[in-house]
Amino acid sequence: DLKSLEFYPSIEDVETLSFIGMYITKSPISTLLGESATMQVRFVPENVSHVEGRYLKSYYDTSSNYKRGPLSNYDLITDVPLDKLGILPGSYKVYETYSVLTGFSYRHASPEVYDITIEKDTLKSLSNERFPEPLEMGYEYGSVYTFEYQKNNKKWWNVIYDGKIVDSLNIGVQLTNLTLYLESRNKFIEVAKIDTDKEGFFYYNHSVFQSIDQNALVKIFWEGNGLYEPLEHYEYGGLERPIDGKRFFRDKDFNKIPDWPYSLYGLIKMAGIEDRHAMPFQPNNFSFSKGSFKVPYGDLEFYDFNETLIDSEFTQGVSGQGTFGYESVGGTRFRINANNKQGSKFTLTENGLITKVTIWGKLRKGGNIRIGIYSDNNGAPDILKGSEEFIMPDLMQWHEYTLTTPISLTAGDWWLVASGDDRLEMYGDTGSTDQRAYNSDTYSDGLADPFDPPLPSYSGHRLSIFATYNKTGGSNSNDVDVEIEWSVIDTVNTMDSLRWIYSTSGTATSEFYVWKDTYYELQTGGAPLNLTTDYYDETTNTIKVKFVCNDSSSSFILYIDQLRVDYTVLIPTISNDTLDFYALFDEDSGLSTFEKIHQLEGTLQGNTTWTTGLNNSALLFDGSGQPLIPGVNETRNDVPLESEFLTSNGTFNNYGSLEFDDDINNTILTSEFSPGASWQGSFGYNQIGSNSVSFGKDNKFGTKFTLTEDGSVSNLLAYMGLGGGAKIPKEAVGAIYSDNSGPDQLLAYTTATTIGADAWYTFIFSSAYNLQAGDYWLVILTGTKVDVFGENTGGSSESNSDSYSDGPTSTFGASTSGTWKYSIYANYDWSSPDSYDIIAEIEWSVNDVVASMEYLLWDYLTNTSATVDFSVWKNGAYELQTEGSPLQLTSDYYNGVTVKVKFECNSSNSFTLDIDQLRIDYNNTVGYSDYMYYDYLQWGDILDDTLSSEFVITIWIFPTAFNSNKSANDVQNVFISKDGSLEIGITDSGRLQIYLNTINVEANATYGNFGAISLNSWQFLAIRYNNSNVDVMIHDTWYYNATGLIVEPWSGGGELVNGGSFTTGAETTTFSCFTGSIDQLSVFNKSLGNLEIEDHKGMPILSLSTRVLIEDGVGGWTPITDNEVIFDSYINFEANASDNVVSSLAFYLSDSEPDIINPEPNNWSLITSYTDNRPNYNFLKDSWSLPDGTWYFIAKGVDVYNNIV
Repeated sequence: DLKSLEFYPSIEDVETLSFIGMYITKSPISTLLGESATMQVRFVPENVSHVEGRYLKSYYDTSSNYKRGPLSNYDLITDVPLDKLGILPGSYKVYETYSVLTGFSYRHASPEVYDITIEKDTLKSLSNERFPEPLEMGYEYGSVYTFEYQKNNKKWWNVIYDGKIVDSLNIGVQLTNLTLYLESRNKFIEVAKIDTDKEGFFYYNHSVFQSIDQNALVKIFWEGNGLYEPLEHYEYGGLERPIDGKRFFRDKDFNKIPDWPYSLYGLIKMAGIEDRHAMPFQPNNFSFSKGSFKVPYGDLEFYDFNETLIDSEFTQGVSGQGTFGYESVGGTRFRINANNKQGSKFTLTENGLITKVTIWGKLRKGGNIRIGIYSDNNGAPDILKGSEEFIMPDLMQWHEYTLTTPISLTAGDWWLVASGDDRLEMYGDTGSTDQRAYNSDTYSDGLADPFDPPLPSYSGHRLSIFATYNKTGGSNSNDVDVEIEWSVIDTVNTMDSLRWIYSTSGTATSEFYVWKDTYYELQTGGAPLNLTTDYYDETTNTIKVKFVCNDSSSSFILYIDQLRVDYTVLIPTISNDTLDFYALFDEDSGLSTFEKIHQLEGTLQGNTTWTTGLNNSALLFDGSGQPLIPGVNETRNDVPLESEFLTSNGTFNNYGSLEFDDDINNTILTSEFSPGASWQGSFGYNQIGSNSVSFGKDNKFGTKFTLTEDGSVSNLLAYMGLGGGAKIPKEAVGAIYSDNSGPDQLLAYTTATTIGADAWYTFIFSSAYNLQAGDYWLVILTGTKVDVFGENTGGSSESNSDSYSDGPTSTFGASTSGTWKYSIYANYDWSSPDSYDIIAEIEWSVNDVVASMEYLLWDYLTNTSATVDFSVWKNGAYELQTEGSPLQLTSDYYNGVTVKVKFECNSSNSFTLDIDQLRIDYNNTVGYSDYMYYDYLQWGDILDDTLSSEFVITIWIFPTAFNSNKSANDVQNVFISKDGSLEIGITDSGRLQIYLNTINVEANATYGNFGAISLNSWQFLAIRYNNSNVDVMIHDTWYYNATGLIVEPWSGGGELVNGGSFTTGAETTTFSCFTGSIDQLSVFNKSLGNLEIEDHKGMPILSLSTRVLIEDGVGGWTPITDNEVIFDSYINFEANASDNVVSSLAFYLSDSEPDIINPEPNNWSLITSYTDNRPNYNFLKDSWSLPDGTWYFIAKGVDVYNNIV
């Protein structure tokens, strides 16, 4: 199952496979050194039909890659790509064979054989989305759309079939005889039969005159073949939702492009409502009975695999016996005659299996009694859970009755009841109100079910009766039990639906409940759930849900990918009551600018200058101050960027602030699983030497060898034989000595081995001996004369005399040295357990003028008992840091101004590494600039009432550099600020950074992906605050959560505190400034909806691309790609327009290189102009009409928002 990345136990569990699908098998294998393994898969057709144009083979083969040993429990993965095999739909016998290659010899296991059915694939019809504007505005059309035309009082419609046929992988499919239908007077009329092209595209224009159905349906039909199921596609022939009451595109200028006379906001107002979503905050809205969060929290709004993770909680099982009831002998007698029953209510505090019931009482004359257990219904005995008949004598005492069939009960209130075939006497004491119940009941029929009729009588007594039970919580369990309650904080028009998507790891069972009226309702039908009023509190628009998950065998994770309420709001009108501040910066000169709502004046400070803006002018902030004040010693710091983290194990989860040791907004890495392994190795000389040397009895000799990894030695081998005149015992033993400039301490020795003719002899240790990597001496002690083989060169050998009967000496002793490399080697086993690891290297440089490198500071933690080694590069190698932060940076710890560090982390369980601080402290003594000389725009102390409990700020920026200087509130590149309450800037990694100081929360957070804000282009930004929630829009993308651990840092924040001066281009306390251009700054006093903000932004700026083409000599055109091309033909000047509607377009030629940044069209020669909107513009010109020389082609476009490109 590729969605959950889990394997099924068998092929029978796999869902339907089509002939273009694939599946993957996983096979745990173990191989030895020198072996290579592979898995071979063969499909043999059983019942497969021929398909025209496709070849049916007698079998189809594929296999995995070869995997070389040694391997232990290694997961061999085999991809089975049905599409690449060319398999046809039908049934197959599949043979899956495991093979091992050793040298040139194969061994094959018996194949696994199973049956599989390969299905035909399914097709669907998609829209070509030829016109993006309606989609951006929320008005959908599919594979078919309709234009409405009117001319000379005649009206007609062109129904355009314009789509693409794709398979289940969204790959285009070429079809013949695709039949198109159009609904007319409630029945489908065939329009045409057409073929798609090779990529599945189709286009057909059908005209309808006189009249057309307002909500006409269309059908696209294809009958199917041997590969694909039949296609039957239905949709509206027009728009899915009408615009101004019309379901059809209007095209008054007959250019085959929809006319959009309304702004986006105007279209929204026609609809009158806006769709919105509300998600629970984390962790505020989560209440755990069992389980806990894994951080960071995910995004709950969309199905995007950015999940919120919840760890299960382990519960130790219970066992043993317990009792419930009244175990004392009562002082009051309660007598009932035959054909009556009585009992008392008691509370069972835990689940149990009832095995015995014990009663104090007697039955007159002795006889039969029945004992039963009834459920409780609001204090009354109700349903019979179980009963059994026993014999009771006429003897007053405790009578214990063991149930033949034990009764399973859950914790709660239960009634223990008895009835006899004669008069039954029981005793009891005063209890709670109505604790005893009794009524008539014919004995011969068994105990009545339910307890009444007749209605029972009650008294406040507890009878002397109790039950014994076995505790049934005997097994351990892993559980998640979490309630989530949240409210829609908005002016709600309608509560529409609840959506959820979740999964669990492992084999956990899971249930999802939604609160309905007075109880939790289990959801079995899947999302979405239509929210009728019984599912939420209409006063507060509050909804409550619960997840209950369990796995008795292992821990697991609950992954919540989506959990949201869909609702609508009525859209207010944007007016001067909402828009409090609107600065267009259109003055283009002077030392002041005025915003348009209240004519507030902003004064240009420093070197702030005017430049070309989106439509007219804008303000340019150069990011540098004057004059420099030299010689001031200032300590600064520098942290690594996200791009400077290199992980060989582990994954990057979140890039947070690394400057301060404050335990918030950490940078988080998640461990990566590494399966354990084991294999066998050897060290020593495992070749038969070309020479031999003799040793007499009672001698030991050996050679030093290096073990390169930790291992457990089980035996050693030596190539040797008996020497001439060998005496009994014809034996030898092996030994291992440590090394200390020669053989030193005895570590282990083997049992004796009998020696005979020349051969490899194995010496076995009585128990495996663990060695760490290093140098060791492999030694033989002789009990007889032997010849040992080896090479008398290149080795380091020692020998001496030693009594065989006493065994090897504990220290090797004085010895004779040599250069023998004896044919002796040891076998060892090596193994490693499963592990979770993080290995991350971070290398970064200080981007500043550095006078001295001072300190490296770091702080980190893990969420489990993982081991963490933090090392710093020093003189060509990593040095493990054991003394803690900070480290004084002497010159051997850095290269220039570059520092490199490494984290190596390991655990037996999954974990995260949270890096809270990682920074370089350095001195800058070059100087600094007084902030008063930096560029900024000062508005004074304004907007206190506007920037309150809810507001929206929008702005266009054109950044040209990201600087590392920060404000006192840790914000970089500040472009909007209000002293003490608000700062908005950009991190040097291109994320939006916000500081807000509210009456309840003061925090700093970042939004957006790495590089979301780029250099050297105009980008639209919007920041929305709604009492506790911040959302931002960067260009065309909304970001609803901050990047750190706390996705809503200002939850419950309330109003902003009143700040000081409102400034554009910088903040003026410690100083952080913006470098680049700023245009069109707006501040709203309300929390606007997404579409209102997007409408205020307007459509994207017009995009133009240009080419110059010449005739290719065969009737076509080819672009000029090189300078100084000499030609004698017509020239085709071409411009392509996109992203906006063209208002006007002009083509120019210039004989000198034009300045596009500060254009001067009056210096160019106009060759043609246009006032219509189309995607392509072409103008032909005879090259003979131009003087010889070098020419430049310029296209100047103006879009409907007056943007000039």
